[in-house]
Amino acid sequence: MRRSSETSQKEDGTTEDSTLKERMKVAYTAAHTTMINRYTEAIGKMLHPGITLTLTLIAILGMIFWFVQYQSDSHCNFRSA
Repeated sequence: MRRSSETSQKEDGTTEDSTLKERMKVAYTAAHTTMINRYTEAIGKMLHPGITLTLTLIAILGMIFWFVQYQSDSHCNFRSA
């Protein structure tokens, strides 16, 4: 077995003397980055910006109309006199 004061660093950022915990951290980080990139690309291809804008507007208007309807209920304390 060879022991040297210098440890060569591999492409993935680990060294020959890296512990399992360090190697797992590097592997999980790489997997996380890959999954984020894949999902971002897939969602970008799946949803056209116009569809995204439409869904956002529907959600905002739904919240506004819900709040207005909630204010008109008799049990609401937000109403003024």
